Amino acid sequence: MVFADLQLETETVLMDLPQQWPSATITVKLTGSGAIGIGMLVIGKPFEVGGAEWGVKASIDDWSLKKRDERFGTVEFVEGEYSKRLSLRTILEPHRFNMVYRQLAQFRATPCLYAPSAQQRFAGLIAFGIASFDVDVAYPSVYYCSLEIEGLV
Repeated sequence: MVFADLQLETETVLMDLPQQWPSATITVKLTGSGAIGIGMLVIGKPFEVGGAEWGVKASIDDWSLKKRDERFGTVEFVEGEYSKRLSLRTILEPHRFNMVYRQLAQFRATPCLYAPSAQQRFAGLIAFGIASFDVDVAYPSVYYCSLEIEGLV
């Protein structure tokens, strides 16, 4: 049996907040010992592109630096931040094509929160960034929307 240190959740998405009260106030209360905080809190109206297929790819872009001393060949690493990168394909219902296309085009240069799943076990797939997309009209009754999401640091 292998034991590891307790891993705290670093990302969570709540998709079940009531939307029927547009003038409601949301209060976030943090309690705990030591230094606790919120790095980012995004509140907005969800928009579903389609159901994500299995095979979502998640990676990072590492902004660390590697400096090599030209004279002695030694290497110094300077740890930097990183940003997420997601690649996924969704099944898009044909009657939603125009609406989804317009919505994604409208937010092409606006950072948004992308959550392929609201399940906590997929929290690593949550990314805040900019998406590019393409739609594949594969069959009369099945369209696909592929998203490439470039996370922000």
